[in-house]
Amino acid sequence: MIAARCAFVACAILIYGLVGFVAPAYGDITPTGIVFTGDGALEPETGDLDLGPLEEVFISDGASLLIDNGSILTTGTIGTDELGTGDLTLTGAGSTLNLQTIGDRLNLRGLGTFEVLNGALVEATGDATCASVCNIFIGEFTGANATLNVSGAGSTFNATGNNFVVGQALVSQGPLGDAIGTVNVTAGGVINSTNVRISAGAVADPTGLLSSVGNATLSGAGSVWNAQTFDVAAGLRAQGNVVVSNGGLADVADLTAIATDPTSVGSILVTDANSTFRTTDLVVGQARRRAVRLEIGRVDHDCLVL
Repeated sequence: MIAARCAFVACAILIYGLVGFVAPAYGDITPTGIVFTGDGALEPETGDLDLGPLEEVFISDGASLLIDNGSILTTGTIGTDELGTGDLTLTGAGSTLNLQTIGDRLNLRGLGTFEVLNGALVEATGDATCASVCNIFIGEFTGANATLNVSGAGSTFNATGNNFVVGQALVSQGPLGDAIGTVNVTAGGVINSTNVRISAGAVADPTGLLSSVGNATLSGAGSVWNAQTFDVAAGLRAQGNVVVSNGGLADVADLTAIATDPTSVGSILVTDANSTFRTTDLVVGQARRRAVRLEIGRVDHDCLVL
């Protein structure tokens, strides 16, 4: 379609009379509650932990996992299950999560939040073996409500070579209901990705009623989402919303498509002249009639197809 284009801790000693008590040390990789792998419960670890590219880490039942102080956790996949709630926090310069499986690398299936803060790094770049089978899911199953926050200068989520899906209503053993996925890139955070879907719609829905909702916000100078393709409301009964504000940037190397299913609803809102949604091709509503909103502060594109 077109042309040239128009980032303890030292132990504390408490002394009561003549009785000394040494408080336990907490590691730089700190699970709280039920965090488990294929080999059992994940234990606190000081320093780095390499579980290998085939291991799975699941956070469930209100549990949480903290990776900080420059520690590195390497595993195949990490996420929450569709029946539980879990939170993951990766914070501080040098703190790194390496995801290496050939398949679903990050999978927030149910309820939960993943925060990448203060210069931390998620390294999930896929090589040629990933092809179209490596995935990042933020809210995959019906009833999901999952959020990814990438915030702070130097905070980076590298996911090139992956499908990056924000909100997909796949029917599972979890509760029925719409699936909601949200991504916030703020205060200088960066996502590098390949194929992005902000709301992928309902999948295998026996009710004919379910939908997915995908939301993406890029706000603040230096807040960038780089992608090869960027689909907003890309499937059955998909609702997708993108807001770029306060100097944020969405930079799409190839095609951006909005609401390309007859049942989908999509919008891109660029709020001010300092914010940019840049793409080579822009397709709005390619199939029959559906609801589309495109409000432009500054949208750079070479081709617009209605």
